[in-house]
Amino acid sequence: MFDEIKSFQDMLTRIKFIVSLILTLFLIFLLNSRLGQMPPLGKFLDPFSGIWQNAHIPDIPEKLDRSIAELHDEVQIVFNERAVPHIFARNDHDLYYTAGYVTAMHRLWQMEFTAFAGLGRISEIAGESAMEFDRYLRRIGMSYGAEQIWELMQDDQEMKAILEAYSAGVNAWIAQLKPRQLPFEYKLLDYQPEPWTPLKTCALVMNISRTLSLRSQALRLTHLKAAWGKEAVLAFFPSYYEGAEPVISKGTQWDFAILPPDPPEESFIPQFVLRNLIDDIPEGIGSNNWAVSPDRSLTGNALFAADPHQPINLPSMWYEMQLNAPGINTYGVSFPGSPFILMGFNRNLAWGNTASTNLITDVFEIELDEENLNYFYENQWHPLELRLEKIKVRNGKTIVDTVRFTHHGPILYINNEKPFYQHIPVGHAMSWSALIPAETLRGVKLINTANDFSDFREGLSNITAPPQNYAFASIDGDIGMQNNGLWPLRWQNQGTFISDGRRAEFDIQGFIPFEYLPHEINPDRGFVSSANQVHTDSLYPFFYGWDFANDARAKTINNTLRENEQVSISDMKNLQLNAGNHEAKQWLQLMLDSVRGYLNSHPDIKLSDNFNFLLDSLKSWDKINSAKSIAATVFMHWRDELQAKLWKPLTEPLDDLPHQRPNMDISLKVLFHQSPVDYYEKLTGFSPQTGEILVTSLNKIIANLEAEKGPPGEQWEWWRFNGPFLKHWLNLKALSTERMKVSGSSLSPNAVRNSFGPSWRMVAEMSDPVKAWGIYPGGQTGNPASQGYNEFTIDWAEGNYYELKLYKNALEAVSENHILMRLKPED
Repeated sequence: MFDEIKSFQDMLTRIKFIVSLILTLFLIFLLNSRLGQMPPLGKFLDPFSGIWQNAHIPDIPEKLDRSIAELHDEVQIVFNERAVPHIFARNDHDLYYTAGYVTAMHRLWQMEFTAFAGLGRISEIAGESAMEFDRYLRRIGMSYGAEQIWELMQDDQEMKAILEAYSAGVNAWIAQLKPRQLPFEYKLLDYQPEPWTPLKTCALVMNISRTLSLRSQALRLTHLKAAWGKEAVLAFFPSYYEGAEPVISKGTQWDFAILPPDPPEESFIPQFVLRNLIDDIPEGIGSNNWAVSPDRSLTGNALFAADPHQPINLPSMWYEMQLNAPGINTYGVSFPGSPFILMGFNRNLAWGNTASTNLITDVFEIELDEENLNYFYENQWHPLELRLEKIKVRNGKTIVDTVRFTHHGPILYINNEKPFYQHIPVGHAMSWSALIPAETLRGVKLINTANDFSDFREGLSNITAPPQNYAFASIDGDIGMQNNGLWPLRWQNQGTFISDGRRAEFDIQGFIPFEYLPHEINPDRGFVSSANQVHTDSLYPFFYGWDFANDARAKTINNTLRENEQVSISDMKNLQLNAGNHEAKQWLQLMLDSVRGYLNSHPDIKLSDNFNFLLDSLKSWDKINSAKSIAATVFMHWRDELQAKLWKPLTEPLDDLPHQRPNMDISLKVLFHQSPVDYYEKLTGFSPQTGEILVTSLNKIIANLEAEKGPPGEQWEWWRFNGPFLKHWLNLKALSTERMKVSGSSLSPNAVRNSFGPSWRMVAEMSDPVKAWGIYPGGQTGNPASQGYNEFTIDWAEGNYYELKLYKNALEAVSENHILMRLKPED
């Protein structure tokens, strides 16, 4: 009996051991396996190599003297108190090698992630959920465009060597990383960095072009043309209208040797118009820049300012540094992954750019044969060029996708394919100037080393996409504005609507020569400026589009500069932070007078209990979108609602077809019976009921705000609807910021709006040496566990600036800073 009991106990012991072993093995498997999008918890939480170790990664490495085999000579890196590197090298190879090394030190994950996005490779990280997005990126030609840029660079040995040196520097940093030192996001997503290549830098060029220039409203306006007629659409969406504030001074005369082409004799009626092609660029993606001549400067030196308005991310989209070697000494910001300064200054000049938003994307209706292998053009069938794209999917198979190219450009989707975005049409080709390879990176390098406006323009002539407005100021006192890019040579309104891909007369017929693009140097008014508005007045002979930003920012900037004949650096900073609302200054009194008139004639209309109180607050409002302003909240909601109500009779019949309303300036002109109101009256059969529209729309938004926020009070303050917040690139809330109490709007020079805003502010006095100040939201490092991840944001929100020092040499830099890193070639 005893033996049987002992045997039974031994069996239970073995069962417990086996069960325990199975559970242990299962737990080990579980902790080392991904569960959906979750990382393996064992690796992620490992105290020796997991996320806890990121808190111990310094912004500047503790080992300050390093030997690196690939260097040709010693390089000195001086870090200031904000961890900004000032790089001093003795040759170009070492300079750009080190630029790659230190950028990877602070932003490795960000630069690789954005490069993957530029190449359509996000599926390799995120798996099948990102596959269709990658397919879309390949279809619009992102990887194709990057490859074409790199292929073109094979004939430019200097640029090829620079990109290879930069890549080697990035890879040297990657090679010395230990698992515990990997950036947080690699641990979260459970993957390893791969070697950097020049192709990834080229992909960043395509990323910039996609963000700033891949846009077309041709399909929307084609729907409106079918519903309203061509004349009405062109009146409601003009390329220029009286009262607009162009970039180039009004009245500028142009004397060109070529003229625009003639339009086709026959118009084109599309056979199928399904959906919108390209997503809108959100209101808020834009920029300001301006320069003031010495005659209007308090110090007698030219002044410069630039603040690009982009998504404000964590880590910041910008990386700040100085590059110094024989023949180059420049300071500013670059995109992580690019070896050059994209906005900044050198010993002789300062520069910065704003998005042009002119039309470089065209949509062509294409007729395909049944096999989708040929397209019909000029009365005969032509073979499509087929490009095979291999999309690797994480933990899955490789998808081989076929991109079909016409001579116009790629066909995004063919019949029976489901587009990634709902509003992308099938059966249409896209012509996009960014797919034409150019020496963009050489152009940026030439700007980095430019001595004067002539050098600056030479550099810009190489940058063909995206088109932008570049402002410039020099220590010699010159100021200027120059557009760049491949601007298609168009007949009037070509590209506004869908084009016929079957006929040669609808083809792009060349490009406007660079020397004919809008530009001016040292204008009589004493300043140049741009804020994404229309470039020129009607005297410019070439058509370049119509879809430009509301010129409220431009009018605030220009009016301020016109009124001040002794502009100081403090004035330049204050103008960047200006939260004024020019639209309200121009129209609000008319709106209030009309409301009062309507109420006097309709005393029985039912209004919100707070209607008159809020009407009085609008009357006393200073027309500044201050963070705590309730009147600003009411006005901004009111303008949107009255615009929708005004155009409802014309847009409602279009049902769910993609369309758009005319911009706010045209809308207010029509509302107050100004031109082009006659087209509105012809189409609707009645005049706009101004008072009724204003009163009912104001009453409606008050009711909506009361339902959402309660009675007027702190919850109605403008910043709660518009205040900026910084988003992590993966949209992780824990690594993002809360909404901030900041004044401004998309109509103000300080164009903050939710997750968009001034991503870099810089002002400079062009003395000798140049004095400059700047700031961006976020911080130098991409490590969320570091104080440097977000240390600039409070200063940015409060309108503070940091001094930007362009040192002559390392000795001067060391005398004002404390941390010196030396990179030496191995013996």
